[in-house]
Amino acid sequence: MKVILTLVTLILLFHYSLTESHEQQRKHQNKEEEEEFRVQRRVRGRRSSRCDPFYQYLYGKCGQWPFPTFPWLIPPPIHYFPRPPPLVPSPPLIIPPPMPPLISSPPPPPWWYSVSSSPPPPPDPIPWYITAPPPPPPEPIPWYITAPPPPPPEPIPWYITAPPPPQP
Repeated sequence: MKVILTLVTLILLFHYSLTESHEQQRKHQNKEEEEEFRVQRRVRGRRSSRCDPFYQYLYGKCGQWPFPTFPWLIPPPIHYFPRPPPLVPSPPLIIPPPMPPLISSPPPPPWWYSVSSSPPPPPDPIPWYITAPPPPPPEPIPWYITAPPPPPPEPIPWYITAPPPPQP
């Protein structure tokens, strides 16, 4: 048991020392890259004080835009993915009932065997499906409001009365 524990400890120490040496190399390399980036940024800073060529083309004078033109500062475009349409449940599947089993008729009697009585009539055929009656039509929704009926017209007089005579 002690041997296994000692071996595991040695393996862990060896792994740790390898990891540390790799980490030191990465740190040193990162410092070099960072220094190189600073130098490039300084050089770019000097260049950026010059005129922007597109600005000069548009306005005919030396100048710079009032916003950053570096591609890494522009936010990525926002992609819009529309929501899928809501799922509409499909109507239930109507399966016709299974067909009744076929009942085979007995074979015909041999030709030498004569039957004095006639064979029974065949049974009425059974329909293999049953149709449901159609549903009653829905009552129509009135799209207008009915007005009360007009009052009956006044009767037409059969005679006309004369105006009263003028008074002297």
